[in-house]
Amino acid sequence: VYASIVAQRNRLLVGGALSRNEAMALALQGALVLATWTTGLAAKPVYAFGDFGSVDCPGGYGRVASMEDCHDGARALGVLVGTPSVGATGRAGEMKSSTEPSSCFLDGAGKAFYNIELIGKANPACRPICKAFPTVMTDGELSGSGEYKEIFNCGEESYLLLHGVLHNNLGGRGPDKGEEGIVYDATQYFKSASRKIRLHLNAETPYVPSNVDGNGLDGNFGMFTLLAGQSVTLSFSFTLPDGTPFAMREFVLSVYDLDHDFEPEQGVERVTPHGNYKAELSENSLVKVERLSDTQEDSYVATVYGGFEDNPTDVLHATQMGRDKSVVVHYRQARKCRFTYSTTSGPNSRAFQFSAVDAFVCKRGPKPTGVCENRPLPQLFAMAGKPFEYYLPWDTFGKAEPDSELF
Repeated sequence: VYASIVAQRNRLLVGGALSRNEAMALALQGALVLATWTTGLAAKPVYAFGDFGSVDCPGGYGRVASMEDCHDGARALGVLVGTPSVGATGRAGEMKSSTEPSSCFLDGAGKAFYNIELIGKANPACRPICKAFPTVMTDGELSGSGEYKEIFNCGEESYLLLHGVLHNNLGGRGPDKGEEGIVYDATQYFKSASRKIRLHLNAETPYVPSNVDGNGLDGNFGMFTLLAGQSVTLSFSFTLPDGTPFAMREFVLSVYDLDHDFEPEQGVERVTPHGNYKAELSENSLVKVERLSDTQEDSYVATVYGGFEDNPTDVLHATQMGRDKSVVVHYRQARKCRFTYSTTSGPNSRAFQFSAVDAFVCKRGPKPTGVCENRPLPQLFAMAGKPFEYYLPWDTFGKAEPDSELF
């Protein structure tokens, strides 16, 4: 299309049938077509379906975090909202089921539901309804893929972004077979430098999940489930893509959403880092620090109620409550970092979310060198009676500023 528009402009210009202004406007049409094709100027859909029989979302999408978003997603995808079910609050489309995906999903009858069950389950008749994460386009050299990725400014700290799950068998409990552990495909960033690595999560003590379908990745969050009343010691370690182990100069783990069930003594989440580390809490933290008498280690304990409806959706904290229920742990020269996660007994399953991004320090942007920006184009004015669609007045440009040229 672009080539044909340019060819038409050239023919008319040579024949004297097109003024310079008109030729410029026709060329702009071609540029718009080319820009849309090559840089993704056309907007990515806000909502999308996952696969049937899966709880995972497509790349660049994560699980819907609220009933309102679920209704918006249903409308955007052209599906109807289902009727309430037993165990829900009675709001349209809300349900509580441990045999279907948590959050927003499409059921076998083609209706959208919001499942308030903390840990749902993959169902061959159902598919997740997912919402796009805010992203920027990075160049291929920086990310290694040229795909849409979150890019953060973490100052003098490095960070890891988890892109996918290569193997999923924490504690040997599945869903995959073979070697124990979860292996994440990740990229380590430090300012303008990056490299591909593997992050390994392994169970060092017996692991009792509530639902292994909840293990793996949710957007930029790593996640695993734990049956209420259980504890497990996990280790994080690092290899290059070829399997070579190495030590991270600095490893940061943000632990999110430490909370408990309706009753204050039930389902109380706790995380205990081991080894030499530095931990940070928010200024008005809702996480209590307890010194363990047997090991003299500090343990970080939930003090407030929380359910699926307030789970974080942004690794950089979209809310103050999210900040106040988190702890950020720093290790230096780390080959293996160990944490013990536990909960008290209770009626509900518990899910732990984490990232390798400093949730208190990192911010979005500025974009690194080489990022392709989608900049707004000058206003286009329709010009009736002409053999082309748009007319661009020369004075629209004004004085050219550095890095503002369109052509």
